[in-house]
Amino acid sequence: MAKGELKDIKGDLEDILKTKKQTFVLFYASWCSFCRAFLPIYDRYFEKQPETFLRIMIDEREELMDRYSVEIVPTVIFFAFRAVGRCQPVAPGTASTCAPVRL
Repeated sequence: MAKGELKDIKGDLEDILKTKKQTFVLFYASWCSFCRAFLPIYDRYFEKQPETFLRIMIDEREELMDRYSVEIVPTVIFFAFRAVGRCQPVAPGTASTCAPVRL
């Protein structure tokens, strides 16, 4: 992945996560207006730490929603050392809901 370019994950997410100590993963859909509004915000964080931020468009990968218990989009999940923190942005400019989860 080139520096300064955030691309969608096409391969196996678990294989990618095994190579990283901590990672934020955005699950989003192309048809979701909240996702389209949130992407520029997420991309700004990626520009500061490109090795830490990934994203997955779930349009054709719905099995990942079940695997990672994603119920709404956009959803950001923080993966670190076998622990997961989940944040669900509600709408641009509003507070997100976040909760840590141990695996």
